[in-house]
Amino acid sequence: MYKLNREIPVSITLNPDDFTGEDDAFIHMHRHDNKIKELSKIATDNASMVLHAGTSIDRDVGDIISGYFFASNDCSEEEYKRAVLFDELIIESTAMSHNTKRNILFNILNKTSYCSGKEKAKLQADLKRVQEWRNAVAHGSFTIMNKNFEVKLTYQSGGEKVLVLSDEFWVNVEETIEKAEKTLSKILSCILKERGCVQEIGDDPESDKQLESKSELFEKRMNEEFGEGWN
Repeated sequence: MYKLNREIPVSITLNPDDFTGEDDAFIHMHRHDNKIKELSKIATDNASMVLHAGTSIDRDVGDIISGYFFASNDCSEEEYKRAVLFDELIIESTAMSHNTKRNILFNILNKTSYCSGKEKAKLQADLKRVQEWRNAVAHGSFTIMNKNFEVKLTYQSGGEKVLVLSDEFWVNVEETIEKAEKTLSKILSCILKERGCVQEIGDDPESDKQLESKSELFEKRMNEEFGEGWN
């Protein structure tokens, strides 16, 4: 997964009660210097992943909004220009916050059948969590508790909150992001298919034959260039 080139400051916390004296604390830090550096790098990489995922999901939501209002398989040049201008002036505008885009998205979903029931409720909860994690890693502070190597993230969200960044936490983050991205992709696909912008196998027998012919031609060319088993 793409990692943003962004350093996350990670502080080291020493609890005097964990050590018998300053020498003991110094020896502990020196002995485990590589482990501390490794934990700091993991925190930085994971935080960058969350920031990138938040930006990517925000773009996906914008694509759904734009697609819902403008997607068409036979739009005129003038309609296309209006759609591009809509994206530039509204969807990509700094005035269009993450919360505003989410509100528009769920207003659309409430009036359509692209995503409903438990799936819609789960998406709403997942997007909210991803946004909170994104804000937390962007504005919070990372701390490594030196004796037990526990990594914590302290941030503000209706008061001070603390997350323990365990392996289980990061697995949950990754799964939540993947589920949200998958659902958003499904919604956009439904919109584009409804408007005739995409076609799948089984939609049109004549179109299926053309797709199959193109696929066979492509595979033949690849076999000739790279040999059998290239894929």
